[in-house]
Amino acid sequence: TSTLLSVDRLLPSTYRSDRLANIIYTSGTTGKPNGVMVEHGNILNTLQSFECLLPLQPSSRFLSTTSMAFDIFGLEVWLPLLTGGCCHIVEDSVCKDGYLLKTEIEKSHPAIMQGTPSLWRLLQSAGWKGNQSLTILSGGEALPLSLASWLRTCSRNLYNVYGPTETAIWSTCGQVQEGESIHLGLPILNTSLYIVDDTMTPVRAGKEGELLIGGLGVTRGYVGRSELTRSKFLGNPFLANEGKMRNDIPQQHKRLFRTGDIVRWSESGKLLYIGRRDNQVKVRGHRIECGEVESVIERVAGVKTCAVILRQEGMEDGRLVAYVVGKDAPSQSSSAELRDRVLREITVVLPAYMIPSAVVCLAAMPMTVNNKLDRAAFPRPAGDYVRGESYLAPRDDIEEAVVTSVSDVLGLQGIGMLDNFFYLGGNSLSAASLL
Repeated sequence: TSTLLSVDRLLPSTYRSDRLANIIYTSGTTGKPNGVMVEHGNILNTLQSFECLLPLQPSSRFLSTTSMAFDIFGLEVWLPLLTGGCCHIVEDSVCKDGYLLKTEIEKSHPAIMQGTPSLWRLLQSAGWKGNQSLTILSGGEALPLSLASWLRTCSRNLYNVYGPTETAIWSTCGQVQEGESIHLGLPILNTSLYIVDDTMTPVRAGKEGELLIGGLGVTRGYVGRSELTRSKFLGNPFLANEGKMRNDIPQQHKRLFRTGDIVRWSESGKLLYIGRRDNQVKVRGHRIECGEVESVIERVAGVKTCAVILRQEGMEDGRLVAYVVGKDAPSQSSSAELRDRVLREITVVLPAYMIPSAVVCLAAMPMTVNNKLDRAAFPRPAGDYVRGESYLAPRDDIEEAVVTSVSDVLGLQGIGMLDNFFYLGGNSLSAASLL
C-alpha cells in the first residue's frame, strides 16, 4: 500500500471527491459496453500521483495523442493544466500516420508524451530518433523488451504504466532501467495491490495470482449493472485482517476491484504481468472482450456457435480470428456463404478494431479430454482471411508490386485488388511498413 495523501486540496470547497466526473465505456461480455462511473476523487488521485512523479514545470508541454473516448486522455489534458503547463492536442489523423506524428513531435518539443506500444512502434517505423529531454509513458499493452530498449535511447526517462479503466487511468508505474526485465512497477499514491488465488487467499511472494486493486482510484462501478458491479467490486477484507481498519481511512480503501490479470511479485519487489484469467485480449491498445464479439456473431442467421481468439503468429499485435460452426453441415459453398454473411452483419454492429481478420468455418469446435474448448487446437487460417466479395488478380506491374508488398507485410498469400487491407489484419503500424 502506498502513502495516504489527501486529494481534497485540489478541489474547490463546494465540490466533493465522491461526485461523478465522467463515464468511460469498456468492452463487456454481453455484447453491450460497460459504462464505468468515474468520480472526481478517482481522477484527482491519479493526477496528484503523476504530479509527484514526473518532472513537470509551468513551461512543460504534454503532447496528447489519445482519443477523448479513452480514460488516459484525462491525464494528458488535466495534468499539464493542473501544474501550469501546456497541453498540445494532436489531431487524430496525425496520430494514425507515423511520419506526420514524427514531424509534430519534432516541431512541438514536448516534455512528456504517453502512448501504447503500437504508437511507439509506429514512430519507430517512421524513423523517429527521439528526444533526450522527453519523458515517455508507455501503457495499454504489454511493452516488448526490444521496444523498451529502443525507447530508452530515445528519451530522458521511460515509464511503463498499468491500470484498468475501473481504477481510473493508471494504478502502477515503473521506470524501465537498462538490464531489467519489463515490469509494472509499484502502486501510485493511495493505491493497494493484493495478489490472491482462486479462493481469494493472498499468495506467497513470487507466486502467481489474480491482481486486486484497492485505494482512491477504485471507481463507483458500472452504470445499470448492479450484479456485474457486485462481482467485480468487492469489500476489502485485508484491512481488517491486518488490523488497519481505521475511521480515517477513506471509503474507497475499503473496496477492491478484481482486474482478472494474473501477476506476481519479482525478487526485486516489482510487479510482473503474466496474462489474463478470462477471455479478454488487447489489440493495438483496445481492450476487447472476445465474448462480446462472439455474442454478435452468434446472432447471425445460420451460426450455431463460435469462438474468437487472438492469434499472434509471430506478430506483436496479433489478429482476431473467429471460428464458426454452422447449423448445417459445412460444404465449400455453404462455408463461403456463411463467412460472407458473418462479415457483412458484424461490420454494421462492431467498430473496425473488433472485426476479426479471419472467419474460419469448422464442422465442430475442438475440445479437450475434459470436454472444454481446446483453444490451442484451433487451426491456423489459410485462405480464410476476410476478403472482398470476389477475387481480382493484379492487372499490371504496379498492382502486382502493391499486392506483393501487402503480402510481405501481412504474411498472407492470394491477396486480390478488391481485398480490404484492414480486414486482412492491417493497421496503422503495418501501413507505415507498407509505405
